[in-house]
Amino acid sequence: MASRDYRTGKIVLERAGMYPRFVPSGHLIYVTKGTLFAVPFDRASMEVRGRPAAVVQDVSSDTTYGFSQLDSSASGMLVYRRGRTEGLRTLRWMDSSGRMESLETDPAVYLFPRISPDGSKVIWLMNQGPSSDLWVYDWERGSKTRLTDGKVVYSPVWSPDGRYVVFSSSGGMFWTRADGAGKPQPLTASKALQYPTSFTPDGRRLVFYELDPAGGLIWTVLLDGTSGQLRASSPELFLQTPSKLPFPAFSPDGRWLAYADAESGSYEVYVRAFPDKGTRWPISNGGGTMPVWSRNGRELFYRTEDSRLMVATYTVNGDTFVADKPRVWSEQRLANTGLTPNFDLAPDGKRFVVLMAPEGAEASRLQGHVTLVMNFFDELRRIAPATK
Repeated sequence: MASRDYRTGKIVLERAGMYPRFVPSGHLIYVTKGTLFAVPFDRASMEVRGRPAAVVQDVSSDTTYGFSQLDSSASGMLVYRRGRTEGLRTLRWMDSSGRMESLETDPAVYLFPRISPDGSKVIWLMNQGPSSDLWVYDWERGSKTRLTDGKVVYSPVWSPDGRYVVFSSSGGMFWTRADGAGKPQPLTASKALQYPTSFTPDGRRLVFYELDPAGGLIWTVLLDGTSGQLRASSPELFLQTPSKLPFPAFSPDGRWLAYADAESGSYEVYVRAFPDKGTRWPISNGGGTMPVWSRNGRELFYRTEDSRLMVATYTVNGDTFVADKPRVWSEQRLANTGLTPNFDLAPDGKRFVVLMAPEGAEASRLQGHVTLVMNFFDELRRIAPATK
């Protein structure tokens, strides 16, 4: 959360949490990962007047909706429900046996994990209230680099040479250097949301989809990076789908494009030739979305509605794509992120980086009672006094 004065646009507290509330004791209260914090606050000047302090632990919260189960009265009482924080995830490596290895153990609202082409780094989106940022994690060194500055961003994708990251934000698509040098630069301009998803192997063409009132539009665009800057030509329409979220992905040789469509009532994965020759080949047969190709040129992965990973082996016979019956790659179910990507395949094709619920979260139970705190404002003044 970046608490903001909407009269002036002034940010009063950077990346604090969610569910902010003013209380008559002269404090701003908010929740971060299930902990209620308070900071002295002057509403006249709209300025923080001290340091935040933790007040209550284990407040039931939901990061997806930015909601916490608490309230306070004008007379100085606090009521809250104890419980876990929904929507937090951890990042882990997972192989086909279901064996897990921690990648990032601190739970947060992670989305869109993407592995660099050389396998040494992972980029992810981390939501913090109304803002979100892209982070690059060098998992071998344990170092992190933030690439964006609090804008709401989506759908990061690495360039094949690992030098750039392209992502979606308000106003179109943007690119930035993967090493964090420089600021994000515009790649396309559009009033519609544009989601980049995949490059051709040579890095010269990018596929993205655009939300349209009638469904989804799959576009490709030629890129020029010879000047050290990514520049885009005019986009070319590849396909219009009845469904809004097709998640298109180029094959390792650039000859095929996998995508998802829910024309039949549920999302299924299909493949078409690139350029399109008018024929599509079905891949999934019981629901599927978010296709990901293996670099070995023999396997196509996707995710089911219940967040399991599936794989279909395939062969190519001339201009014909032949896919075998898909099978379950792992029985492990990933964290529920709806129709937002929560996995990516490592370059060796043997493991995925996945988003999972924090350990023990699935089995934990919310307590069915609420807690009433008397003299809440007196306690805030004691533990979070104004210092300026």
